[in-house]
Amino acid sequence: MLARLARRGCDPESALAAVGELERAGLMGDERYARERVRTELARRPAADALLEHTLTSRGVSPALAASTTRSVTAGQSESARANELVRTSVRAAALTGKPIAERRRLASLLARRGFDAEVAHSALETVLGPVPEVECDQHADQDMGHEPASSRSAGRSHTTVEET
Repeated sequence: MLARLARRGCDPESALAAVGELERAGLMGDERYARERVRTELARRPAADALLEHTLTSRGVSPALAASTTRSVTAGQSESARANELVRTSVRAAALTGKPIAERRRLASLLARRGFDAEVAHSALETVLGPVPEVECDQHADQDMGHEPASSRSAGRSHTTVEET
């Protein structure tokens, strides 16, 4: 803050006094910044502790302060609950394609980008969407890969061998 005020032409003594007053009043400082940053990030969209801590450390907050602030702000809400909330809000907001495997992949990617590990992401998908039916799973996986479903691939075809020349 002092450097910013100096670049704008403020007298160094006045700037130091103003910054000191703001810090004493609790209106400025790393702790307050970290707390408000985590709250803002969570209000925008649920995120895992790892992403919240990374966001703070990438902006100059010490790793220890980033971890303690993240723990205190997120106390009372588990990562699983935040992941479930993210899936629920994303499903409501998305235009569903009718391809459950593709939708799950998209949601799993979103969860990963928001810092949730694979176990938490899988649990959130199962909790919110339920298990994927096996038959649907095979058919949609083939369609997502650009193949015709396995059931129609083998239907009506006989086994042929390659002739040797």
